[in-house]
Amino acid sequence: MPQFGRKVMKPTTIFFAKLLAELVKDTPQETRDFTKEIFAESDRGVALICTEDLNLKLELLFRMRFPIPKPQVRKIVDPLFKVGGPLSSFFYRITLAYSLGYINQPLYSELGRLRSIRNKFAHSCRPLRFHSPP
Repeated sequence: MPQFGRKVMKPTTIFFAKLLAELVKDTPQETRDFTKEIFAESDRGVALICTEDLNLKLELLFRMRFPIPKPQVRKIVDPLFKVGGPLSSFFYRITLAYSLGYINQPLYSELGRLRSIRNKFAHSCRPLRFHSPP
């Protein structure tokens, strides 16, 4: 686990959540509600919830840019994001968003770092904290 505390993870993740929220046009109230909820979470909760929020915002970013008529979305677009679909994973969403120029290189790198941290929390059976040793 990278050595940084919760005080860094929350503001960093919230910064990127706000950045992506601007791209997908979240309301200020949605952003405030999300920020308030996160500060009540455990370290594992913060890692999982924040990165899933970023993951969903990337999905919305793609969906906003697909020029598919609404009646065809269920058949053409929805399967892209379902389990086993090419955009079902956070990794592929980050990679494609960067490849298409939707996000810049610093955001791409930070999202990759946050994804890695999320995976450590998600796949560990033992209790973890942001200050846990690697």
